Amino acid sequence: MKNLLILPLLFLCTITFAQPAHLTDLKSHGETHHRSKLSPEQQATLRVKEMTLALDLNEAQQQQIMQLELQAAMDRKEAFETHKSGKQLDSLARFSRRSAYLDKQIEYKNKIKTILSEEQFKKWEKSMAMMHKGLHNKRQQHKNVDKKH
Repeated sequence: MKNLLILPLLFLCTITFAQPAHLTDLKSHGETHHRSKLSPEQQATLRVKEMTLALDLNEAQQQQIMQLELQAAMDRKEAFETHKSGKQLDSLARFSRRSAYLDKQIEYKNKIKTILSEEQFKKWEKSMAMMHKGLHNKRQQHKNVDKKH
């Protein structure tokens, strides 16, 4: 009788703990995945609202940043579509694409610097550094999960 109770319990525990670790991390990737399904206008609007909450932007700053974010969202969508095509690039094409991306980042940062006050800009830089550090950590975790499988 005791064996009849232990066997289903053991089976249940085995099934519960046998789930792959990367399946439990789906929630952490959910926000990025859902945001990619939004239109560029919706992405820009959400980003401006997030920045308004974090940096206490005034109306003029919100409008200027909305223009920047809209352009950035359209650029991201275009880059995603190009990447999604699956076309393999040679090293020169990868270099030129990466160089253009970094040029756009530099331009974006300079424009943000002119829009925000000095205090807001420092806060924005700090939040961007934390975000990039978090993305780096997620990528490392993702690579580790892939190596296990």
